[in-house]
Amino acid sequence: MVQIERVDAKDIVPLRARILRPEGPVHEVLFVEDLMPESIHLAAYCPEGNLVGCVSALPSEHDGKPAMWLRAMAIDTVHQGTGIGHSLLLEVEKRIKACKGKFLHIWCNARLNRKEFYTRHGFIETQDPTFKNGKAGESIKLIRRCL
Repeated sequence: MVQIERVDAKDIVPLRARILRPEGPVHEVLFVEDLMPESIHLAAYCPEGNLVGCVSALPSEHDGKPAMWLRAMAIDTVHQGTGIGHSLLLEVEKRIKACKGKFLHIWCNARLNRKEFYTRHGFIETQDPTFKNGKAGESIKLIRRCL
């Protein structure tokens, strides 16, 4: 069981860098949107207090309407496949919904090898083709309504 807390982006950058860009500089996992007041950064801590997972939801648009962009979900390698990503996704969706309908959609650019995780949670493919997402590799845009 993990404890999920809202944190500042700076608190999760080291985990983002270690999991998502192990060979790259830290600035590759820092985003301008991290500092926006509506951004949501969540951290998952194991009972011993170690940071084992994180996700960010950043204000964005989809089809010209307010949306939240899921970025930089990272789970410590040892803890992958244990449900932490599921717990983080449920919690971030709950917090987005608490914004009283301001954000109509949640979307993400998922690595192709992670697509199934998101489709199990109700995300669907957009009409956009797959694309090379820098060092993240082949990715696909996925979306779901947030009501």
